[in-house]
Amino acid sequence: MQLKATCAPHYYRIMRERSKEDGKKVTVESHGMDAVTRGCLGGTAFLFISHVGQVQPCGYLEVDCGNVRQAPLGEIWRDSEVLKNLRNFELYRGKCGVCEYRRVCGGCRARAFEATGDYLEEEPLCTYVPRAACR
Repeated sequence: MQLKATCAPHYYRIMRERSKEDGKKVTVESHGMDAVTRGCLGGTAFLFISHVGQVQPCGYLEVDCGNVRQAPLGEIWRDSEVLKNLRNFELYRGKCGVCEYRRVCGGCRARAFEATGDYLEEEPLCTYVPRAACR
């Protein structure tokens, strides 16, 4: 069964860990769209536009990225500092910043923001301990 786990970015880490344990490679043939998508898409492959034109990375992450009534969407997508930061995984902090799965999980940026006031901070509900954090 194919699904798109919304607001459950850890699913993509767990899927890859289980596949590795089973000796299976994650491919489109074996895992469908799960092989080519990632957890948190907010600001990286998706964004939210409110009824008044306000652009946010997602509907849960209320961080101002611009307004389509004042600038073209393409310009906001390219030039918003928030959106550029979200697409630069090297800027992620805490354990998300050192996690080997940050490109496929990303942690929930909205939960990070609500818990810390910083959308680049670590995902507060993730129980995974990255290998780099064990050194």
